Amino acid sequence: MSHKYALLSLIYMMSFVIVFDKARWQKKIRRFLSGNLFSREDLTQLQAIWSACQE
Repeated sequence: MSHKYALLSLIYMMSFVIVFDKARWQKKIRRFLSGNLFSREDLTQLQAIWSACQE
């Protein structure tokens, strides 16, 4: 009988990890799409670096 409970606890833990990971990735994707990934200063520095590399 203990094997059955061990299997159920393993399934429960795996489902918890899957749900938690999915929520974490959705938050990261939402943050990336909303544009809060870089500040204005970071973007101007990246644009300056990019334009220097193009020359």
